[in-house]
Amino acid sequence: MKNFIHFIHSIAILLLSIVSFLYPNEILAATIQGRITNTQNEPLAFANVYIKNTLVGTTSNENGDYQLTVQEGTHDIVFQYVGYQTRTERVTVAEGEAETLHIILQETKIELSEVVVSAAEDPAYRVIREAIKKRPYYKNLIQSYACKTYVKGLQKLADAPTSIFGVEVGDLDGILDTNRQGIVYLSESVSRLYYQRPDRYKEVMISSKVSGNDNGFSFNRASAMDFDFYENSLFLNRALVSPIADNAMNYYRYQLEGYYMEGDYKINKIKVIPKRSHDPAFGGYIYIVEDLWNIHSTELHVTNQSTQLDILDTLLFRQVYLPMRAPDTWMLFSHTIAFKISILGFAVDGVFVGVFNDYKIDTTFADGFFTNEIMVVEEGSNQKSEAYWDSIRPVPLTKEEDIDYVRKDSIRTVRTSKVYLDSVDAVSNRFKLINLIFGYTYNRSYERQQFTVGSPWSTFQYNPVQGATLNVRTSFRQDYDDIRSKWWQVDGGVQYGFSDRRVRGSFGGTYQFNRIHYNKLSASAGQEVRQFNERMPIATGPSTWNNLLYNRNFIRVYDKRFANVQYEQELINGVRMYAEAEYSRRLPLSNTTDFYIMNLIDNFGFSRNIPDNPDYTFDAHEAFVGSLRLRLRFKQTYMSYPNEKILFRSPYPDVYLSYYKGISSDGSTNFDKATINVRDAFSTGVWGIGKFSVEAGAFLNNEAVQFVDFFHFDGNRIFLGRSKNYYRSFFVMPYYENSTRNSYAMLHYEHDFNGILLSRVDGFKKLGWTLVTGFNALYTPDHEEYFENYIGLNNLGFSVFRFFRLDLAMSYNRNGVRSLAFVFGAQF
Repeated sequence: MKNFIHFIHSIAILLLSIVSFLYPNEILAATIQGRITNTQNEPLAFANVYIKNTLVGTTSNENGDYQLTVQEGTHDIVFQYVGYQTRTERVTVAEGEAETLHIILQETKIELSEVVVSAAEDPAYRVIREAIKKRPYYKNLIQSYACKTYVKGLQKLADAPTSIFGVEVGDLDGILDTNRQGIVYLSESVSRLYYQRPDRYKEVMISSKVSGNDNGFSFNRASAMDFDFYENSLFLNRALVSPIADNAMNYYRYQLEGYYMEGDYKINKIKVIPKRSHDPAFGGYIYIVEDLWNIHSTELHVTNQSTQLDILDTLLFRQVYLPMRAPDTWMLFSHTIAFKISILGFAVDGVFVGVFNDYKIDTTFADGFFTNEIMVVEEGSNQKSEAYWDSIRPVPLTKEEDIDYVRKDSIRTVRTSKVYLDSVDAVSNRFKLINLIFGYTYNRSYERQQFTVGSPWSTFQYNPVQGATLNVRTSFRQDYDDIRSKWWQVDGGVQYGFSDRRVRGSFGGTYQFNRIHYNKLSASAGQEVRQFNERMPIATGPSTWNNLLYNRNFIRVYDKRFANVQYEQELINGVRMYAEAEYSRRLPLSNTTDFYIMNLIDNFGFSRNIPDNPDYTFDAHEAFVGSLRLRLRFKQTYMSYPNEKILFRSPYPDVYLSYYKGISSDGSTNFDKATINVRDAFSTGVWGIGKFSVEAGAFLNNEAVQFVDFFHFDGNRIFLGRSKNYYRSFFVMPYYENSTRNSYAMLHYEHDFNGILLSRVDGFKKLGWTLVTGFNALYTPDHEEYFENYIGLNNLGFSVFRFFRLDLAMSYNRNGVRSLAFVFGAQF
């Protein structure tokens, strides 16, 4: 009996907590529920339901069902849906009652005056011009607010292939039904959202629910749904122009379809039409309040043509604002983002619904309230009971969603069991002939363990120092949780060169402590053949085929016997530290073969394994090199989950500082050098994305510097681009020609116009290509200045396979043009 009373007491405390969260100082006592349809009995999805003269309310679900919790008494309940006449019903409810009220909404009667028909210019332009004038006012009207939010995310597979490239898709871990359909993602979250102009957000997620993962945390973010059309542009892969932006008239045509009355407000319904199909613009409708000239609501969409996202069919933004304070303060009440995506035979329909209520505007926040932590997920937010969710959920679940929660939880229970995972491993762990080509992996999924043996054929290399080489690498990994926040791994490998007849190998291990401070410790040792430039600017695959087929050997290598230890950690927010210490014995290498396929026709041999640099000298020596590197990201924002910290970029460039100290017992190594690098990517609105990297370095002490320790720069002589380094490397510069033991300064800038130019050129606009251009420069005191300009086409390919890029690059110095070449790259 005592335990039972304690249980009842706990339930009461829980219910009181829920009450205090939703309606402080009020008692929730009744529910109004029902279905909202049109005159054809079709459900109206995501219609707005709220108490009149408040922003306390909810929206209907996909089936038009709604549920609104109120205190006992009489309430005027407003039912609103864009394009339909608003309806208000007076409802009286008693404590504990559940009143059912089905609502039929009539389509709005759009009035069209004679002035609209006879006007030389469509009257929509008058309304839009007034809205553009008032845009800055409404953008800056609210200086701060706090509100409560509910976000539900749903993604469904409308169709799925049975196989991709011959590989069976299966049922995707229980997601697909017999019709190849099913819910991929279903999640709900409840948060408190705080905002202060111009751009400070803080969100506290207090409840989180993910279908099929009772330990998972929702990635729904209310702040991420703040697509504000009072801004000049909104970024969706490219900057899209708002229909009321300062420059909107350059991108849109407008039609006034009429107006309707909503209480005392006259609402203008304006059709928004992009002038060009591939412009960064929206289509659909925007509703503007006469005289106030603010946004009443939106039904705006974008396509793959306007966003240049080939996988996207459509993306819809349906927003509704409600009056909050006289005379002209309106706040966002509901926001629905719906999308359709198609890729590799998969058709995905998705929707995110956000309900914003219980606003407190012009809130005064204490100093230090807003920090770089823009979101925090409370511990235990994913452990709420079903009773809790049933009591606070503002948007009712559909039958399909309700079933998915139950079904996914059952499936997860089965498919995370040891019996099931062992049975799956028993099938996947069987050795197949194809493993000889692509390698073999042995899993113990329940224990989160994985053992891998790489294929020697997939790591085949050829260079004139070693000849043909085969590599065999193995690794073992142990994870401690599903998100891999904590893990350790050991690996090792053996390499054999058939020409120099040498066996080399290395082994090492890594331990990641967590994903909150990103602590990671690594150690390795062994003997390897390394490029003089440790960043390895010459990829082994392209180098192999250049050597074998064309006798074009650019790789320069040496023998390294080493022991190395590395540690990294985020010291404080925005300051990431990388520390490394290494002892090595370095030995010169010479060519041992001159075989290449074209040698059957001619007799030219390979160039020697000596970098083309006037200061090159290299004898066997030892070195102990320690380094400390810092990445500084000022005002780095982040989200905090109980076991993870998710980092975002800051509005400022990243700064990288590094210091290296080299010594040796025999005096062959003695140097100090330091570098600074500043780089960033930034939007220029509709004109695309700019990227830059500015870097400088100097030897503070160069008493004894081996060529390995020179400053080396990422050149390119095989004319294959490396996409991740495009704006931080040179396109046609010889690899070691400008390496220096003194100082240097270099600049890289690249601009991708993101379709704004080519989308207006007939014959190009449908291709989806983007124009890129850039500039590179290098200065060293002991070499001539070096410059490059390039222009290219990005996003080459077809359909969703737009991975390629082609540039024409020119290098030059004060004496004129040095080289001109095409560079082809793939963005993998």
